[in-house]
Amino acid sequence: MCRLHLPAIRQHLPASRTLIVAVGLLLWGAVGSGTFSARGQARTSAANALTSRERPVRIRLQPTYQRFEDEGRTLTQWSVPVVAVVPFLERWQVSIRGSGASATGDNLTTLSGLSDVRAALSYTWPVGDGSIIASASINAPVGKKELTQGEFDVARLLSRNFYPFRVPSFGQGLGAGTGVTWAVPVTESVVVGIGGLFRYHGSYSPTVDQQAEYDPGEEGRLTGGIDIRLSPASALSADVSYFLYGTDTVGGVDRFNVGNQISVRLQYLRKTERYTIRVVGRYQQREKSTLPPRTGADRTLQVLPAQGGVRGRYRIQLTDRVDLQVSAAGRWYEETSSFERKTLGTAGVEPRLEIVEGVVVVPSAEYTMGSITGIEGGIGLRARL
Repeated sequence: MCRLHLPAIRQHLPASRTLIVAVGLLLWGAVGSGTFSARGQARTSAANALTSRERPVRIRLQPTYQRFEDEGRTLTQWSVPVVAVVPFLERWQVSIRGSGASATGDNLTTLSGLSDVRAALSYTWPVGDGSIIASASINAPVGKKELTQGEFDVARLLSRNFYPFRVPSFGQGLGAGTGVTWAVPVTESVVVGIGGLFRYHGSYSPTVDQQAEYDPGEEGRLTGGIDIRLSPASALSADVSYFLYGTDTVGGVDRFNVGNQISVRLQYLRKTERYTIRVVGRYQQREKSTLPPRTGADRTLQVLPAQGGVRGRYRIQLTDRVDLQVSAAGRWYEETSSFERKTLGTAGVEPRLEIVEGVVVVPSAEYTMGSITGIEGGIGLRARL
């Protein structure tokens, strides 16, 4: 019989975007050379959603190869993530994403198939000087599930937090979510926002001989954020999120509670006509997880790690059709019940070439060093239609 490893399943369940993304789309997405203000950006975003201004359809295709080595074990993955974002009816937007992937490793079977398809619908409207975004999402269970023991062993390794695989999970059952975000300027230079979401996760069978279905607990999230204009071309933003998770069950019996989580994110952004600098820092603190009792009392273990990191990106416009991005990052993962502390560094390069108007080819390469080593390479295609 397959050994069901609930922490590996839980940590990569589909999740909605956090408030900082919504606030960024509302307020800082058009930051560039010249003067801008938080109030002006909020008004502009709301106005764009209410006028007949044409918004482009965006499509992104990113075939990628990744290879990582940890403690003598090598894991590899080929993946093809696809994302489409389609605005319609002035205030609405729908996004759809899915992936195909094949993964294997030393003395492991090959796990290949599709991930679930995740779709989201959002609606934007102005409220006073600010804006509100309401969203709904669904996880369509078309991905590969009911895995063999060999396939599940591969999936368990892919799901480990410190591996940055593009497709860390495949089929995970039906899911749905809803959320709302409100952002409003309080001065000419300061914007604040709050948001919340709720996600439902349906039951499914992760392994082929699982007799009782696995039912992940529901998820809630509360977030508060602030954006501050530092100069006509730079901004600082921060948000704090608190995640609440319900208890996972198998056959209706409580089996695992991942523990709640708090997350902090800081970002510095400077954008001119020729270059963009972006520095992002993150930290996540997790409670201990609760597992089934063995001697009459619940057990608590640090199953998922506290983690943090800093990533910097510098992008420069070389010609009208070519720009270049270089990046560097450091991140760490605290010790858990299944692995020791991990400390990693990465360096990457990503040129972009516009081959025709609105169509960009994006080759990329990244090297990982530290507690694990690895390489990542790909060539993407991005279109604005």
